[in-house]
This record gives sequence, structure tokens and C-alpha cells, in this order.
Amino acid sequence: MLEKTLKMVGHWKNRTMRCPVCSSQSCPILSRSSNHSCGVRFGSSIEDIGGELVVYGECSSCGHVSTDYFDDWTHERFKDEIYTDQYHVHDPAYVERRPIATAAAVARFYDRPTKVLDYGSGSGLLSKILSKFGMESIAFDPMTTKPLVSSDKFDLLLCIEVLEHVPNPWVAAETLLRHAGRGADVVVTTLLLPEATEHENWWMGPRNGHIHAYSKASLDQLFPGMMTFSPGVHYLGSPSEGFLSEIESAVLCERD
Repeated sequence: MLEKTLKMVGHWKNRTMRCPVCSSQSCPILSRSSNHSCGVRFGSSIEDIGGELVVYGECSSCGHVSTDYFDDWTHERFKDEIYTDQYHVHDPAYVERRPIATAAAVARFYDRPTKVLDYGSGSGLLSKILSKFGMESIAFDPMTTKPLVSSDKFDLLLCIEVLEHVPNPWVAAETLLRHAGRGADVVVTTLLLPEATEHENWWMGPRNGHIHAYSKASLDQLFPGMMTFSPGVHYLGSPSEGFLSEIESAVLCERD
């Protein structure tokens, strides 16, 4: 990695870390305040003051970048310190623009009835809109809702700007794959490396709850055979190119 990044990590350079995807050793590459927000990329004047030291490491095997800072956090602590009523300051599109644009894309490219799972649903707005469009949509948030019924199968499974937040990516991947029906489309959006480390590693925002930056290799371990449409949009199944393009526009426009 860049010399500047290594200087930032300082005495944490020799810290022992493990990759949460493949369990190989990770080398610390970046340290920053727990108050550091991705919102700086959206023109926010958020001040990065104080906070605890958060160290990100790069896996020596699959290239996955992650932090173990959140390893012992409970769901309650995430809600109290990350996903607060001020979360929109750090991710402006979270409240309305992203779920509205995603719902519009689903309604345009999928027939009724289509059974949709919104994994990591937040406020549940996406599913509410899809229900108005005549689709059966389940809003599931692993931090706030009950487990899914084991027999539930879906035609379209969406994990929109969520995978970078999950404490255990294997649990998220297993849930999505287990609930995918025959011929289902699984669409995951998360920014891949090396784009995630551009602009002074802007993606590594602890205040946003960003735990991971996936490499193509680490994503493929979680979702074997997953195809990448763009650095931020990935899929299993056969969603149309038009749908994937609209999803890309819905989630990536603020990263230009």
C-alpha cells in the first residue's frame, strides 16, 4: 500500500489481525478516528474530532480490507452509536433517494407478482413502495427484525449498500443464498477494491459503520460465481442489464 497509508497506521503496523472472510492474516494499512465519516465525499462539513482509534487491515490472501473495531459490539450499541437519528448526515441517500430509485427499478423490470427480499432494509421504505406497486416484499434488517421463516423463498433478493456494514459477512451471504428460490436473482451493491481505497480511502468510514471493503476474491468466496456489473453492483442469476444499470445509478451517483 501507499507509504502515506503506512505512516498513518504508525505503531499499529505490526498488529495481528485476521480476515473475517478467509481467516488469513491481515496487515494493518490504515488508522483513523471512529468519528471519521464517508459524508466528506458528499460535501458534508462533518468535523472529525476525537473518537477512538480504528485500524483497517488488508488480507494477505484474498485482499479483503476490514476492521475488527466492531467485533464485540452488540446490536444495541450499533443503534445507539452508529444508526442514530443523525445517520442521514453521513449517508444522505439512505433516507429516501436510494430506496425510491431502487423500488422504481424493480417495478420497471420485474413482473407482478414478484416476491422480493430487502436484506438490510433500514426504515423499510423500499418494501413499502414495492407493496404499493403490487409486489410482495419483505423488509429484513438483521439488527432489528426477527429471523426469516426458514421456508421462505424469494424471486429477487436485494442487499443494497449493506454488505460493508455487516459484522459477519458469512451470515449475510448464507441468509441470502438460503432464501433464494429457483431461478432467483440476487443483487448486492457494495464498492469493491481498489475503488474503495480511492480519494484517501474515503470508503473506510467508521462513523458510517463501514466495516469492510471487499475484493473480487473475497466477494467470490461469499457468493461463488457472483458476477460484477460495475465496481459497486454485483449479481447472481440473470437480472437484465437495464435493471443493473438503474441500480448502479440509484446507489453510485453520489460517488462521482
